[in-house]
Amino acid sequence: MAAFPENRVGSISEEARKHGRARNYTVLLGHSFGGLIVERSVAHAVNAEIHGHADSDRSMPADLMIAVNPASDSILARQMIAALYSRKTENTRPLFVSITSTGDWATGTVFPIGSGLASVSKGFNKVRAPGPANMPESERNFYTSTPGHNGKLINRATLDLHKTINSPKGHPALETNLEHNLVGDVFVLDGANGKLDLWQIKRIGGVDVPYWDVKVDASIIANHGDLWNERAEAMMAAIFRIANPMLNPQAKPRANLHKQADFSRLQSSPQ
Repeated sequence: MAAFPENRVGSISEEARKHGRARNYTVLLGHSFGGLIVERSVAHAVNAEIHGHADSDRSMPADLMIAVNPASDSILARQMIAALYSRKTENTRPLFVSITSTGDWATGTVFPIGSGLASVSKGFNKVRAPGPANMPESERNFYTSTPGHNGKLINRATLDLHKTINSPKGHPALETNLEHNLVGDVFVLDGANGKLDLWQIKRIGGVDVPYWDVKVDASIIANHGDLWNERAEAMMAAIFRIANPMLNPQAKPRANLHKQADFSRLQSSPQ
């Protein structure tokens, strides 16, 4: 995704879904620094909707936004997840999905080195990671890590269920993921001998919000630039169906961001 101001993203997406709104479903995808732009666009939209400056059905720059191996620090991710968590948005479909490979050395190793050097001359406040029992820590820890490599923010992970099935229609994994609802955020990947391997986007941790911060196995996305392989595409197709009520009758409801915030949820439990 080209690096252009994030305020243009919304207008481009609006143009894409201007005609036939009842039938259109738009997806916004950004990779690396493009993922940073997508995340900022989502942050602006979430903030506008929370404060009543936009209607819930038109606030987001797209119906679903995906960032792959985003090259962004975790500060904005922490703020968004905290805002969504304080509004009790559990059990809703994802609005934004950040997926990062465990094999992405660019955001996992190089980014912390570069941002760590840049942080030397900066001052940082104490902040809390969203969740029921997280103690205050320096915001530097969020400045020097990307969302997909920050264990305080990761709330989903791909899990190999070590089971196989036959394709219901004889189709490969990508098409099967688009055609079928698999219970419990389960998806399939192409396996051996024409079989389909079962995987799951498993919720981990105590924070369930429509900002999915997903740790992806390196067998699906090998490294920073490996986003257009068949396994990665099949997984993204599954996410597309999970979040799309036009395809998936069992899709969870959209989060209501107009709820009053409960800031007590952002305080640590007694230790």
